[in-house]
Amino acid sequence: MKVRRIIGILKDKAAECRAMIRSSSPIHATIVRATSHRETPTQEKHVEAIISACSTSRIRVSPCVAQLKRRLRKTRNWAVALKSLILVHRLLREGDFIVQDQLSVDTFTKGRSYLNLAAFKDKSTALTWHLSCWVRCYARYIDEWLCTCRALGEFLDGRSGDRTTSGLVNAELVRELSALGDLLAATCECLQGAPRDGQRSSPLVLEALRLVLVDTWQLREEVLVRLQDIRERISGLRPEEAAEYLRAVEKLGAEEEAFGTLMTESPHPASLAAWEFAHVTERLRNCLVSVKESLKAASGFKSLIVWKPPEKFIEQKRVCRTLSAPESLPNSKRFASSERDSVLPLVLL
Repeated sequence: MKVRRIIGILKDKAAECRAMIRSSSPIHATIVRATSHRETPTQEKHVEAIISACSTSRIRVSPCVAQLKRRLRKTRNWAVALKSLILVHRLLREGDFIVQDQLSVDTFTKGRSYLNLAAFKDKSTALTWHLSCWVRCYARYIDEWLCTCRALGEFLDGRSGDRTTSGLVNAELVRELSALGDLLAATCECLQGAPRDGQRSSPLVLEALRLVLVDTWQLREEVLVRLQDIRERISGLRPEEAAEYLRAVEKLGAEEEAFGTLMTESPHPASLAAWEFAHVTERLRNCLVSVKESLKAASGFKSLIVWKPPEKFIEQKRVCRTLSAPESLPNSKRFASSERDSVLPLVLL
């Protein structure tokens, strides 16, 4: 392990020297320091310097994003990859719109996978192999976060203020609700796959989990806004529209139940922060139950179609039963089925 740490320090020094030679701006060397091989959280001053530098102009932001992408692509060390992902996550949440746009539009690869870390693995030891598995899981979560932001048309950074969805048509609102459900499922996967036991004391993993939990709070607020809008639309929905809403709400309710179970039963230290979101959890669950019941009623799940025969048919059956089963006949000779009752008067004639 000591040899591995020494090699990591030498690699960081070499990368820092190359960044200082290739660019006159000190921000590139700061990015190298923020994503070093040391298995400790990045110093806050480095993160603040990068966020400040990425809030000026596109001319300065684009090289910073390129440097961060290069650092993330070339590394085979779990600590460097996780620090880079945490930096990307914080830039998306706390950075200016320019860097958000660069990170989301200037994708790492074409398609749904923005970060393209599906093949990442650190083969140094069994511990690093296990940690690299969770690095890939965390990258998938950020990919899903970006996809959800694209579906919603805004970034879930908590800075958008009060937003209404009354101007959306029903199909768009269902699509947004489904996207939020997918993000909640990715959150459950990320929390469930977090390293535990001997690896759970890693401060880098705890830092990443803290960012995921903060995103969850904003995610639930967005879900509440859309559920309240659905509640206002229920009276004017057609049965097929209510059924579409019901499928999306039931999927979201299942993911919310899985998330609550995970936060309650998980022994991970990050689950201790669940009490901070208790009021949001109670509001969301109550809203999910009420909206689900209203949608079931609107879509026809509670309305049973009972066939009532006409009065003329009932009177004919009564007459046939009287003629076919007199009191003098024994019970064994009476006809019990309705078909025989209807045929017997013709036979007697």
